[in-house]
Amino acid sequence: MRLGRPDGTIDAHPYRKWQGPHWTLCSLALIDYPPGDLQLLPLRDQVCDWLLDPAHLEYRQSLLIPGQEDRFRRGASAAGSGPTAAGTATSARRPVAPR
Repeated sequence: MRLGRPDGTIDAHPYRKWQGPHWTLCSLALIDYPPGDLQLLPLRDQVCDWLLDPAHLEYRQSLLIPGQEDRFRRGASAAGSGPTAAGTATSARRPVAPR
């Protein structure tokens, strides 16, 4: 698989719709891309670095609804599917126990 930069990352914001590494990993996970591809590790790291960046973790006022300050809103796709897809695509294949 050929990726964007020489270091294996994609030259786009991690959450850029359908082109960033978040969506790339999600798409690969959805099509059952075989796990264990070490070429995907830079994408996993790119997504995790973005999700754990202090600027990403800050609560922005635009995400609060006046009168409902105790009900913080934020989309769950990035925080949920990103790490899941990253783990799926980069993990080693596990044997399946016979039934």
